[in-house]
This record gives sequence, structure tokens and C-alpha cells, in this order.
Amino acid sequence: MVNKNNVNNLSFFNENLILHDLSKSSLHLKVTTFQIIHRYPLLLKKFIKILINRVNGVNEDGSLYLTGPEIRVLLLLLDQKQWTNQAISVTFFIDEDNCRIISTGIEKRLNAIWKMKLKYNGKNFTTPLNRESLFNLVLNQLAYLYENKTILMAFNPILHHKIKEEEGKLTSPIYNFLKKTDSGLMNLTLIFSNVAEVYLLFTKIFYQKKTMVLSNIAFIKDIILNSWNFLSEAGSNSNGIEILLQVKDLDREKLVPILELFCELGCLLYLTLDNDEMYVLETPLKKESLQKLCIFLNKFCFNYYWNNLGKTPPLFSAIEPMQRFLYLLCDKNQRQSFLPTPNENWLIIDEVKEKNFLKFIQEKEDSEQKIRSIKILSQLPQTIPFKTRVEIFRNFLTYDKETNSATTISGEIIIRRSQFLVDAFTALSRFSADKLKKTIKIKFISELGLPETGIDQHGLFKEFMSALCSEIFDPNLNLFSSTQGNIGTVIPSLTSSITAKVNGLNNLELFEFCGRMLGKALYEGIVIDIPFPLFVYSKILGRYCFFEDLPSLDEVLYKNLIFLKKYEGNCQDLSLTFSHEVDYFGEHVIKEIRVGGTDIIVNNDNRFEYLYLMSDFRLNKELKNEFDHLIKGFRSIINDRWLRIFSPSELMKLMAGEDTDFDVNELRVHTKYEGGYFDQHSTIRAFWKFLQKISSEDRKLFLKFVTSCSKPPVGGFRHLQPQFCIRYVSDGDENDGSVTIGGVIKSFVGLGKDYRRLPTASTCFNLLKLPAYRKNATLKEKLLYAIRSAKGFELS
Repeated sequence: MVNKNNVNNLSFFNENLILHDLSKSSLHLKVTTFQIIHRYPLLLKKFIKILINRVNGVNEDGSLYLTGPEIRVLLLLLDQKQWTNQAISVTFFIDEDNCRIISTGIEKRLNAIWKMKLKYNGKNFTTPLNRESLFNLVLNQLAYLYENKTILMAFNPILHHKIKEEEGKLTSPIYNFLKKTDSGLMNLTLIFSNVAEVYLLFTKIFYQKKTMVLSNIAFIKDIILNSWNFLSEAGSNSNGIEILLQVKDLDREKLVPILELFCELGCLLYLTLDNDEMYVLETPLKKESLQKLCIFLNKFCFNYYWNNLGKTPPLFSAIEPMQRFLYLLCDKNQRQSFLPTPNENWLIIDEVKEKNFLKFIQEKEDSEQKIRSIKILSQLPQTIPFKTRVEIFRNFLTYDKETNSATTISGEIIIRRSQFLVDAFTALSRFSADKLKKTIKIKFISELGLPETGIDQHGLFKEFMSALCSEIFDPNLNLFSSTQGNIGTVIPSLTSSITAKVNGLNNLELFEFCGRMLGKALYEGIVIDIPFPLFVYSKILGRYCFFEDLPSLDEVLYKNLIFLKKYEGNCQDLSLTFSHEVDYFGEHVIKEIRVGGTDIIVNNDNRFEYLYLMSDFRLNKELKNEFDHLIKGFRSIINDRWLRIFSPSELMKLMAGEDTDFDVNELRVHTKYEGGYFDQHSTIRAFWKFLQKISSEDRKLFLKFVTSCSKPPVGGFRHLQPQFCIRYVSDGDENDGSVTIGGVIKSFVGLGKDYRRLPTASTCFNLLKLPAYRKNATLKEKLLYAIRSAKGFELS
């Protein structure tokens, strides 16, 4: 036996151990399970790092070289007192020449280098092992770490920890907190921190196993709830986890690994929760706790970036999962609020003042405040008011236009009404991205083959975009098809390649063209009713879509998967396999969602895997090529860095307008008049009174009637291009734009007969052509009839 006193002075370990007899040529290391994780995490972490480092530096003959201190760490993993049935053996073959030296004692091995050949299952490797083979061997040797029994034993202390009903008010940093609390809580903190460190290290080194390992932990009953309750004990009932905001040396703080693991687990678990679980059952965390958690994560991440100005932030691995969990919860809150009172500004930080922040961003010199502001904008956009970020985005566009001379004319294209899509695609697909950003003149050829008259003052391009969207999203074209989720929304059609080929077009090129034109519309500030579900905007932002996005694609499938998730019987009775049936023009085709999926029956053990894979297939894989080309075209016009400051729902508002009732008075302020009308004209006063009194739904129809979009632009009507205009027209049916002085005077003083004609609109110019009705009742009748009769883009 080696004298145990030889190892009790190690700086990273201070336990007495009984070590194996090293006189034999084979050294069998019994690596225990939860005892090693709880008591000797540094040893286990170093053991993992040793093996990986040596695998990365393996010799040509497949040998591993370990230094004396590294051998010592391996020896210290031996703890005969703690051996359990769950222990595994790691066998190293030691050369005979080295055995004699090893047996003489640890102190003589500190500076030695030993050649140790890895031996697996008692058999020597006669052929050299490459790095990948050794890596897989190491992974297999450590597989016990992520077995369910091991995980349950490792996390057993925190799962059975009871939260005290009352905690004393503590405002000191964590170190003082741990000193003042009872030893039981301090020991639990150390154990929990050790466990978290080991599993975090494992998932970082063996990244391909990360999702599986974290899933095994995340779905343990009450692990998220108990972890949150434990972290909340770090201070008083009022402050709780916020005591971490006072810690300066984060890398040495024992609660940080716990927080990092908690966020990793939360990211996984909350991706699988449905609305009933999160908002009705409030599991695993109450809505009040979610609010506190988000506010804490928001403050923590903000302080981290705000306080590291002008230098690279210190290596702090917890910040990435903390931000990821925060983004996830923020997105969920935007879909359905878990706040007592919905408030879009609940995460705004006081240090970010609206006016000053915008001022700092616009500074030409790289001042301290500008660098700090840009950092916050890129990393934590939710801390900045949405309208401020919209102004910043529009400033990006203005600068890009000035830099690339986008106001110059790139050319004129001729569009036949009878061949609208073909002509548009043929003419504009040849344009480079820079050329497409410039001003494009449009000349229309009527159905009769005659040039249409009209002056293009940017209005014709808006009409072109509206008509183009009408063509692209037309169900008869089959480029897009209706979803089975939100009514009126579309996604790329599964059979678009077939119908596009019939029309002599390539469907993927069409999707890229569609993306370019949608990007051009946003670039020009043209708001369009784009019938995309929310998850498409997530894709445009480069985000992966998950189970929670499924309802906007296929509500029926989502409900079926929820039923499967909660099914209490035997799932095999449902006769499901890991496959999906697709209808191609009446022909049913089976698509596997995993290799061999048609032969794999869904059961109670693999149903969560089925739920994830089916959602992943429908949202991310089934139409991957189509979405990739659509997004490629969009990003050729709109820099993706400009978009990262928005969430999916915010990008939807930016492109398709705000889905809210608009302010009539604000529209009135930004309205111009033509043909003799002015703000105090009797007909105009009656018009604004009419618009104030009608229902919200009718106001949306009115906006659709005059602008081709039922939603106001983000930031208000001052951003509507062109400006909204009301023009006086007479009752002459043949001369639409005729204006006589007598008619204007009569309309002003309220004389003459009531007009018979209906109001009309030129959506390309956001223009309402309004006769001067003498009676308010007539104005109301004619306007309501006009706006309620308008359909699609056929508005003028």
C-alpha cells in the first residue's frame, strides 16, 4: 500500500484515501458515481480533461502520455470505501519498466513522464488508435455519468432540499452569506455547485451528447422548481437571487455553475411546454417567478456588458445560456404574456435613456458611450424601447442608401399586366442587390397591350409591389399554400416545384426572388399585408423553430401531439411510427422523420423524442430548401445584422404594420389635401368624424382600401410612404379627376345636390378620392359601402 499521508497535502484535495497496490502491471481504476461527483469534482473534472488533452495529443502509435501529477490525479480517484455497484473500471496498461518506479512512491513520480497504453476490456490494441477512436473510448468510459441512476443520485440532495419558510435579510455578497448560514445549506451549495460543474464540463467537452445529457436532467421531476427555489434562498424574500448582482469575481462564485446549469435546463424544458402547462398549471415555475427570473437575468446580463466597456469581457461561460433562456422567455411572453398586466417596456433598463441612447448611436466618433450603446443594442435589444430600435434601423437604411447612392435610378422595367409575374421575375432577377436597392422606374402595359399613362413618383412602385404580392401569394400559382394553423396565412407549397415547372419557372429561384422583393419593400418603407405566420419571421431572423411554433403551421397536428404527450394509456395502441404522410396531388408519400422511422413504433418511452422530431421535421426540414432561398433573397437586400435587434413579432410589425387600432387624430395630422379640400372643409370635418365613430374593424378596412394594407406603419403615419392624401372629385363619372371652381365653392358652402358616385382610392399613392357629399348620412353610406366591398388588391 502507498502511504496515505503522501497525498493529504494536495492543494486541490484534503481527504485521506486508501490507494490501490501499484505493484501489478495493470492498474484498475474504480471510478465511483455520485460520491466522486459530490466530494471530488476537481478530480473528476481534471480526469476528464486529462483524457481529452491526451487524446488530442496522441502519438502515431496510439499511446497516451501522462505526466506524474496527472497519474496522481488518476490514483486519487481510487476510494475503496466508496465503491458501489454502479462503479466502472478504467484500465491502463503500464510498461514493466515503469512499474518498478511507480511502486516506489508518489513523490518520485511528480516530474516523471510515463507512457501508458490504453487497454480496453482486457485486450491490448495491436493497431494504432486514431484520435477519433480514442475519443469515443473515453466517451464510453464516462457513459455512466449520464445514466439515469447516476443522475438521480447526483441530484438527490437538491431534489430533497426543503426551502425555509423565512430567510433573514442578507445584503452582503455570497461569500459572507455562506459564512453566516448554517453548515447544512453551505454543504448543499458546495455539493450542488460541484455537480453542476461536472455536468457542464462534460457537455462542453462531449458536445454531441449535450442535448441528451441535459434532457435526462431537465425532465427530472421538480429539478427546475427546486433549483429556482434554492437560488432564491441566496438572499431575502424581497431580493432573492439578485444578491448575485453584487458579486464581482463571478468565475469563483459557487452559485454561478448552479445558475448556468439551471438556465441550460430551462432552455430545454420550456421549449417543450404547451400553453396549458405554462399558463394554467404554471409548471414548473409560477408566472410570478418567471417575471422575477426574467428581470434578474435581464439586469445581470446588462450589468455584465455595461461594466466591461472598452475591453473583451472576461471568460464567463454562464452568460450565453443566461441570454438564451432570457430570449426564450421573452419570446414566450410576447406570444402570451405571463405578466399580471401586459407591458412591452417591462425589461427597459433605466440607464438606457431613449433620447441619449439614440444620440450616442448616431455619433460619428467611437466614443465611450457609443461603444457601450452598440454593445447593448447587439446583445440585449429588449432593454431598449422598440420605437428607439425602429429609429435606429431606419437610420441604418438611410445611411446605406446614402452610401450606395440608392436614390439614383437603376433603370426602367416594362410590366405587362397579362404576364405580371413572368415579366417582373425576368426583369428584376438579373439585377444585382446593389442595383435593386436603387430607384426602379415602372412602366405598365395594359391588358389591351397599350402603355398606361401616369407619372411614377414612387407610387407606381408601391402599386407594383402590391400587385406582385397578389400574384405571388395567389393560391392558383401554388408557390405558397395555406397553413392549417392561423387562418389566412401561407407557407411555401410542398408541390411548388411541379407547378412552377409547368409555367416554365424554377420554384427555388422564385422563392429567392420573392425574398429579394420583400426585402426591397422593407428597404423602401413600404408596408405590405404579408400573410406569413409568426414562425416564418423567426426563420428570417436565423432562429431555429421548435414545438411551440407548431400551432401557427398546423393546429391539428399540434393538438394531436399534445394529446400524445399527455396520454395516460399505452402509446403503442395509437399505431404511430416515426414517419409523416404527405399528400402530393392525391398520392400519399411516407417521409421518415428519423432513419428507419417507418419501423419504429411510438411508445411511452420514446414519445417525447417523437414529439420533438415531428415538430423539427415539419418546421425546419420539410421545406428547408424553399425557406433557405427565400431568406437568402431577403438578406441580400436587408443586412441580417440590422435585423438582430428585433424579435420575430417585432419584425412582423416592421414589415406588415402594427396589428392595432390606429389613432385617427395622428392620421389627420399627417394628411395632405388636393383639389380644393382643406382641413376645415365641411366634407373633411364630416369625414374625420365618420372615421372616429366607426368600429375598429371598419377602420382596418378603410386603411386597406386606401393603402392596400390594413395595418398602420410602425412609428405612426409620419412613416407612411407616400403621405396619405384626400382629393376632391366631382360627380362626373367620365372625368375622374375633374374639378370646377363652382363645384368647390358649392361644396364648401353646402349647396347643390348630393353626389351619386362612390369614393375611390389609388393605393399606389395612398390617395382617397372623395366627392363632397352634402349630407353626413350620404358620406357614411357611400364610404362604408366602398370600404366593405373592396377585396384583395383590386381597390381602385
